[in-house]
Amino acid sequence: MTTLNEALTACLHVDLDDFQVLHAIGAGPRARAVLDGLMDSPLSAQIQVPDLRAPLPDTDESPLPPRDVLVLLGDARDEGVLDQLEVVAQAASVAGQTILALISGAAGTPGEGDAPALGPAGLRSLWRYVDTVLLVPESAADHTPDRPLDPGRTGLAQRTRVLLAAIRSYLFEPGLINGDFSDLRAVLSFGGTAALITADAEGTRPVRDALAKILDQPDFEPWLTETTEGLLVVIHVGLDGDLDALKGVVDELRARMPGLGAIAFATPIDLEMANACRITLLATRS
Repeated sequence: MTTLNEALTACLHVDLDDFQVLHAIGAGPRARAVLDGLMDSPLSAQIQVPDLRAPLPDTDESPLPPRDVLVLLGDARDEGVLDQLEVVAQAASVAGQTILALISGAAGTPGEGDAPALGPAGLRSLWRYVDTVLLVPESAADHTPDRPLDPGRTGLAQRTRVLLAAIRSYLFEPGLINGDFSDLRAVLSFGGTAALITADAEGTRPVRDALAKILDQPDFEPWLTETTEGLLVVIHVGLDGDLDALKGVVDELRARMPGLGAIAFATPIDLEMANACRITLLATRS
């Protein structure tokens, strides 16, 4: 009997590295294009970027080690994509994976409504096996920006880069405040929707200015309520980072999100960011 590990090896032509803690798997041509674009990116040093080219047999066996983060990518308009991702998600969930699905081209607005009201039947079925779903609106799904971290741009490629860069930085990059894997898992464990936003600032008060840009984003305003339960906060700073200002970001977000049950907070150091910072937030709720 073919195991899922053997099927993945045949379809992806790659063995997933047991020593990695962050994997990205994409299904369909749009997700494959996104992952292909990461091959020459610094992200590829820490992130597996295979793509799913064919349906897989249904089995309970998983090739992935437990206690990892698995990011599934797909566009709901690509035929068979959601079914393929569901097979991987079902097997990975048996192995205790933390699974975040990034889906573009699906009907519905990120963060609004419960799972059965969002998207096609395939998305509702996939939802059963993932911890968190981040939806890219249909209007943005075909846009691939030239500047992948421009907070004013959207699209599957841009969201993927921002999301994976934030998780990679949280897990691997040393900083004034280092991330904790259990905190990240807690943020992603609520079994609902997510919102992702990032902003850059430089000058005499870069941390406060970047936070102000985030708080001014209309798409993020619905998440500044008691319904938001988990929050990943990654703030890139230079060696001149103000620790009090960094902690102040978390304090202000806590005040605006009184229902928070889990926070994952890290401040990776970027030597090129003197008098500057980048804040990336991933908010989750059931």
